[in-house]
Amino acid sequence: MRRRTSLIHGKNPSDASNIESALDGREANLLGQNGPDHAADRYLVQAETGDLVVPLSALSDGTRAALERHLGPLEDRLVERGTPPPALAQHDGLSLAQEADIPSLLALGAAMHAETLFARVPLQLDRFEGHIRAALADRAHQQIFVHKANGVLQGALFARADPYIFSDALIVSDQLFYIFPQHRSFALARRMVQAVEVWARSKNATEVCLAVSTGKNLGRLDALYARFRYERVGGVFKKLL
Repeated sequence: MRRRTSLIHGKNPSDASNIESALDGREANLLGQNGPDHAADRYLVQAETGDLVVPLSALSDGTRAALERHLGPLEDRLVERGTPPPALAQHDGLSLAQEADIPSLLALGAAMHAETLFARVPLQLDRFEGHIRAALADRAHQQIFVHKANGVLQGALFARADPYIFSDALIVSDQLFYIFPQHRSFALARRMVQAVEVWARSKNATEVCLAVSTGKNLGRLDALYARFRYERVGGVFKKLL
């Protein structure tokens, strides 16, 4: 399989103009600038050298059993299942949050607050709503990625691009990343993280930083981010006052 950059633009990986054009196109699709059909496009996976990409339906029972003996359940590696009905295409899957999503995002924030260590901090939904509205009004520096099924919010990832305190270079960081427990899966989390990476590249950011400070499922999240090829570079320490 060709290198990742070749999969993006289909030409020589060293051709920077092709890479830039491809990334601009992906960002324009995500923002809906190419129309609602392309706004619903999904970038499902970035393949590495040696990866095998095959639909599960194409595997015989024997081949699948042999693969699962070595790889574990293939369902855990599923990227996507089918295509949403056309009537739902503009409302389902990955997209950028709109003002109409604010009530659902407030409910998501309340669920995150209740499940994590943040429950010891007073919840002020009016302040949270103000933060959401500010992000929606500042898409040059902030994005709220949402994922829905049948029009129902499954998860959200709040990201922002900021310069370092010692450089004009940009770093993209997450402020909130939460998926409702009943919808959590490797594929859904990966899809949302990849959307942030696409946006970060369109901003010419130096890196993406994903932090965990909820006090929940730390080992599982470490393993998850490692599978996304993120490197652990430190820790977050808190002291209740």
